[in-house]
Amino acid sequence: MLNIPVTNLDSKEELYFYQWLEELRLKGLCRYTYQPRTFLLFTGSKYKMKFKKGSIIPRDVNYTPDFSILWDEKLRNIIFSVPGTADIKTEFVAVQKGDQYVSVVDVKGGFSGGRNNSSAITFPLKQKWMLQIYNLYVQKIIPITNKKVKKVATANGVFVETFTPAAHLLTPTGKPRKFNYEPKMINKYLEENGIN
Repeated sequence: MLNIPVTNLDSKEELYFYQWLEELRLKGLCRYTYQPRTFLLFTGSKYKMKFKKGSIIPRDVNYTPDFSILWDEKLRNIIFSVPGTADIKTEFVAVQKGDQYVSVVDVKGGFSGGRNNSSAITFPLKQKWMLQIYNLYVQKIIPITNKKVKKVATANGVFVETFTPAAHLLTPTGKPRKFNYEPKMINKYLEENGIN
């Protein structure tokens, strides 16, 4: 649950979210695992169709979430909330396992539409299967939107709603990144929420 080689991440959005998680981890406020495990959602061999000549065996459907996050309780009702309790809704949904709070997330880009983005179609189905089969809610997380930020809302992305990691302030070439919102650093965000 510590640093992972950045080259192992599957997308730039996962890199951005990793940077966000790292800032929280360095403050001792979370631990995380990248691609924690693969879940079997559908066993194709159970539905083999035989014909006089040949057969059809549907493929298995598997799913691997991007991150599993173990939160420090100090962040409850600030960054994460637990359903079925008196918690207010926050950015992340967490389940309580003993005295631990865990979120499982799938990181998506700020624009997930379009004909060539199969994940926009398959993720909601896999998300429902995960809940039905494993009683595990996988939350879609958008680190930052590509749209102009008009008001505070979850669809704007985690960076807009919480804090922007320092590593995200510069582009890969070292130039200052342009934002459609006023970035807030982690120390200010934590201070505003009473966490020292």
